[in-house]
Amino acid sequence: MKEKNLFMSWNNSKSSSQLSSDSRSASTRIFDGFYEPKNIALKQKFSRDVSIFTMGSCFARELESAFSADGFNILSMDNESLQQADFVDKSKGVPTSGFFHRYNIPAMLQEFQRSFGEINFIEESSLLVESQAEHFVDLNYSDNTTRLNLQGALQRREVGKRLVQRAAKADIIILTLGLTEAWLYKPDNLYANTVPADYLIKHRHDFEFVQVSYDDNLAMLERLYSLLCKHHATGNFNLILTVSPVPLRHTFSQEDIVIANMYAKSTLRTVATEFLKGKDNVTYFPSYEIAMYSHRDLVWRPDRVHINKECVRFIIQVFRNNYIE
Repeated sequence: MKEKNLFMSWNNSKSSSQLSSDSRSASTRIFDGFYEPKNIALKQKFSRDVSIFTMGSCFARELESAFSADGFNILSMDNESLQQADFVDKSKGVPTSGFFHRYNIPAMLQEFQRSFGEINFIEESSLLVESQAEHFVDLNYSDNTTRLNLQGALQRREVGKRLVQRAAKADIIILTLGLTEAWLYKPDNLYANTVPADYLIKHRHDFEFVQVSYDDNLAMLERLYSLLCKHHATGNFNLILTVSPVPLRHTFSQEDIVIANMYAKSTLRTVATEFLKGKDNVTYFPSYEIAMYSHRDLVWRPDRVHINKECVRFIIQVFRNNYIE
C-alpha cells in the first residue's frame, strides 16, 4: 500500500484571497524564499565518495563548480587543461569551462557517439570550418574561446573527447536538458552544438533549423542511455536528469521568446518523466522547479538569465540532503 502523499494540495483554504493554513500546501512553500521540493528522496542513497560526471549548458558548469567546492569527485572537470591558453574566454581573458557546454539532446548524443566511436566523425574536418585564414570555428563546441589554427583546434577537441570518455567510470551521470532548438549542418549531416552569428549570416544555406520534437528528443535520449549502458566500465551507474532553468537566449522560431522558452522547457520536462519509466537507475531531480518556484530575487542574477550562486548552492544542498548518505 502506498504511503499517503502529504504534499498533494496547492491551497486548501476556502477563499482565493487567503493562503492555506496548512504549511504542507504548495501555496505556503513557494515564492517567499527558496522552494524545497518534497517526496524526492531516494530509497537507497549514494555514498559521499561517489564520482560525478555532468553534461549540459552553463547550468551544468554551475553544478560542477558547486559539487567540486563541496568536495565531490567531478570527472567532467579538468582544471589543468583549462589553464592552457586554448581555453581562455575571448571576452573575459580568463580560462573557462564554457567551451564544453552542450545545449540540446542532439548535441549531447552526438558528443557521446563521437567520443565512444559510435558515429562517422572525422576529427580533422567534421563540424570544423575555416572562418578566416588558418583560423577555425568548431561547430561541435561553444564559440566563447579563441578561434585557433587546425592543430590547436584538434588538440582542444582531444581534451573534450577525453573528458566525455570519463563518463564510462562515473557513479553518477547528470544531464541538464536545456533547449529544443538546434541547427543541422547539412554538409556533414551533423548537429552543430552552437553556430556563431557571424558564420551563420555568411553561410545560412549550409544550415537547417530544427525544432526538435518531443518524440525525437525522447528517441535520442533512449539512444544516449543505450550507449552509456554499452560503454560504461561496470554498468553500475545512475543517470540523473534535470532541466536547466537558464532560458533560451535567442529563438530562431517566429514565437515570442518567452513562449518559445516555455515550449522548450515543457517539452524537455515531459520527455524526462516519460524517459525514466521502467529504468531503476534513472532519476529526475527538480532543479528547474526549485528555481521557478523560489523568490525571484534569490534565483536570478541581474541579467535574469543566469542563476545566483546562492541558488545553485541551495540546489546542491537539496541534492545532498536527499541523495547522499
